[in-house]
Amino acid sequence: MEDGQRNNHGSDINRKTEILSLLIKDDKTLSLLELSERFFVSKHVIKQDLKELESWLELFGLSIESRKKVGLRLIGDEKHKRAALSRIHHLGKDENLRDLYETWFADYELAQVTERIKKIEKELNKEFTKESFHNLIFHLLITVKRIKEKQIISMTKQDLENLKSKKEYHVVEKHLNELERTFVMRFPEEEIGYFLLHILGSKEKNTSIPKHGDLPPKMFSFLTALIKKMSYHTNVEHEKDEQLFQNLAVHMQSAFERIEHGLYYRNPLLNDIKKTYPYLFDTLFHVTKEIEEMVGFGFPEDEIGYLVLHFEASKERLNKIDGKNRRAIVVCSLGIGMSQLLTTKMERKFHSLDIINCVAAEDLDDAITETRPDFIISTIPISGIDLPVVTVSPLLPKEEEEKIKTFISGLEAKQVSKFAALKKYVDEDLILLKNKVEEPGEILESLCKLLEDKGHVNKEYINDVNEREKIAPTTIGGEIAIPHGHPKNVLKKGIAMAVLKEPVLWKREYVSVVFMLALKKTKDEDIKHVFEEIGYLGENKEIVERLKASESKDGIFRNMR
Repeated sequence: MEDGQRNNHGSDINRKTEILSLLIKDDKTLSLLELSERFFVSKHVIKQDLKELESWLELFGLSIESRKKVGLRLIGDEKHKRAALSRIHHLGKDENLRDLYETWFADYELAQVTERIKKIEKELNKEFTKESFHNLIFHLLITVKRIKEKQIISMTKQDLENLKSKKEYHVVEKHLNELERTFVMRFPEEEIGYFLLHILGSKEKNTSIPKHGDLPPKMFSFLTALIKKMSYHTNVEHEKDEQLFQNLAVHMQSAFERIEHGLYYRNPLLNDIKKTYPYLFDTLFHVTKEIEEMVGFGFPEDEIGYLVLHFEASKERLNKIDGKNRRAIVVCSLGIGMSQLLTTKMERKFHSLDIINCVAAEDLDDAITETRPDFIISTIPISGIDLPVVTVSPLLPKEEEEKIKTFISGLEAKQVSKFAALKKYVDEDLILLKNKVEEPGEILESLCKLLEDKGHVNKEYINDVNEREKIAPTTIGGEIAIPHGHPKNVLKKGIAMAVLKEPVLWKREYVSVVFMLALKKTKDEDIKHVFEEIGYLGENKEIVERLKASESKDGIFRNMR
């Protein structure tokens, strides 16, 4: 029964989601025996589930406490519990928040809250993105449930007073007070303030572009420093791209509210972004760490992912090719950064393409009437329109370019990497093959020791590596991880590589191939190529499988082709 259960991924995910729901939403104390009997699996399976869930819960500052004769209990702050609840559906492949809250809450509760959010939206003269709108519904439903269970958000007096001074506070307060009769409960001031934070941090469809002088001074200084440093590290003249500053300013208006108050806004493309643009992601990770003191808070991985989209779009704009004669509308509902990136990538890769608009699905009919395009490029399935439609992934991987080749001409061929940069820095003395490890820390220590023994890093490097992993895992998808420490502790450039005997759970995903990077932050094009080649590896399962099957160090190089 156990093997059958472990092979059923759907049941596996559903079970973990329900365990989390019991621990968080229902505040239950559970025993291994109770969970084993409830889900018809062994205690061993439940223990493995809990181990994987603990890695996920760490992202929110939560932990599972196990006490003899008492059971399992979730430990952590109420804000963190709600953040985890708001992302619980991301454990599964069908990441549909609406399906989840329609299961958890009664129809009348959903209807009342949906109508109230619409009224708040209208009175504040905002138009939230579809994802943000559904997030607000879910947050408000969870707020009602937690208040009824006497689980109230705590907030400092100063923070509350700052929120009450905002004009939006009184609008939110009025509408939540009107909900009190429906749900037979009262909203404390702290809860009104906390929900206002979600309103202020929500993405909007048509945010106006602020003028430089209208930005808060610390935001203006931060963006200026960010663009300047990224221009230096990437050797791309981002400072000449005024649209980059404007787009970042629009994004940061809500992002600053989210980050400063610890609100979690998931980036649905994070794994794809890390895999497709590993060099840019890592550069932004380090640059934001360098200048975070300017704003007083650090940037989580999800937000760095959004920044990657803006800087990659800027790079595409700066390299854009002219000569357009076909007209298309792009349908993308993932925000301004993703829309700009997809648009500029299309225009650059296809000489004759003219992107005349980029809209959300619900605005497509009006856009077609106004602009009369030749065809539609969409990141989601579209039906019911009398125009050719080509559906692509938001990041437009190379293999999908063929989908639109029949519509437009001038496709720019892109040479497939032969891993020249990787082979330059990885030699046989820096390869570990078929190691069996139980925890990521074991292979991190082994690879750092290897680099130290060969004179590539000093003894402090392992501490850097461990600290980096605590902030966020360095997995990029495709069973690959790229751990690394601070360049100051690198003595000479090199890359240690491990191909594990069996995949090891690395926070949220399994890893079989590890590249321990000992690289210095320079403008050296080789370093960019290293990240590009690793990203290419992450997108090519066939090559990774060949590496895993390698029986010798020489075989590693033969299979890296």
